[in-house]
This record gives sequence, C-alpha cells and structure tokens, in this order.
Amino acid sequence: MPVPEADLPVVLPDAVDLSGRGPSPLGKLASWVKVPCPCCGISAQRETDTMDTFIDSSWYFLRYPDAKNSQEVFDSTQTNNWMPVDQYVGGH
Repeated sequence: MPVPEADLPVVLPDAVDLSGRGPSPLGKLASWVKVPCPCCGISAQRETDTMDTFIDSSWYFLRYPDAKNSQEVFDSTQTNNWMPVDQYVGGH
C-alpha cells in the first residue's frame, strides 16, 4: 500500500543501528515498522527491504582485486589497476 501523497515525505528515524549485522536497520525498529494502514487503519507493517539485490552485489567487483584488505573496503590504487572493466555480468 503506497503512502498517501499528503503524508509524504516519510521521515526516516535518526536512531538506527548501522552495525551491518542482522536485518535491515529499519526492520529492527518496531516503532517505525508497525503503523496503522493509511486506508483502513488496521495494524500494518512498513516494508524495510527497499534495496534491489543489485545494490547489494554490484560493488563486489571493486573489492575483488583487493579482497584481503582488512583496513578498508578496497585500495583504489589496487582496484584502479583492474579498471575500467570491459563488461560486468552480475547475478548467479
């Protein structure tokens, strides 16, 4: 169910756990997830998994050339040696 235009924008909460562990940071906040349905008023739940899987997997080609780096996501010098890629094919 879309949010009614009159209720936009939906303001995201400030206090979220961005540890990277567990479910979506918003999914851990029951006070944000559990809301009344904008149409009928009964108990509803907001969708918290809003990123396409491509967002989750599209960065890994940047990490691949520097996969053992424990200090940062990747060293741009290492990765730039491999870039630009001619073709990127994601998925399984």
